[in-house]
Amino acid sequence: MINPAASAWACNLSCPPSTVFGAYHHYRGPRRIEVYPFSGHEGGEAFQDQIRRRFLAEMLAPASGPD
Repeated sequence: MINPAASAWACNLSCPPSTVFGAYHHYRGPRRIEVYPFSGHEGGEAFQDQIRRRFLAEMLAPASGPD
């Protein structure tokens, strides 16, 4: 399964950004991507954990409808 809150690292030799962007564009559900231009494979993991939690909270929040 593709993580809908994905990230890409420009200097990643293990998982090149092109593969991450390809998977991101293929996924049709709600999604968000963060780009870390100066990171390697470790990416912005501490930041990405916070972003994933926020994304999940947004997806699980009750939809607000007209009152």
